[in-house]
Amino acid sequence: MVRDAGLLGAVLFTLAGASSFAATRLRETDALVRQKDVDLADLADLSQYIVQHLRESILVVDAADRIRLINESAAEILGDDHSVPGLLWVKWRRDCYIH
Repeated sequence: MVRDAGLLGAVLFTLAGASSFAATRLRETDALVRQKDVDLADLADLSQYIVQHLRESILVVDAADRIRLINESAAEILGDDHSVPGLLWVKWRRDCYIH
C-alpha cells in the first residue's frame, strides 16, 4: 500500500511537471503568434503606404467594374474628388481580419 502511494505520488509529480512544461510552451507560442500578427499588420500598413505614394497610378476594379483600390496618383488623374485613396484597401484588410 505504501509502495502504491509512492508510485501514485511519482506519477502525479511527473504529470505536474509535464503540465507545467506544456503550459509554458503554450504561453510562448501564444506570444509568438501575437507578435506575428503585429508584424503582419505592420507589413500590410507599409504595403499600403507604398501603394498610395507611388508616382505611378494604380486602379483596381472588380468584375462589375467597381473600383476596389485606387491610389492618390490615379485619383488625381481621374479628377475623382469623392474617392478616398486606400479606403477600400483598409475595409478589405479589416474584413480579412474579421473572418
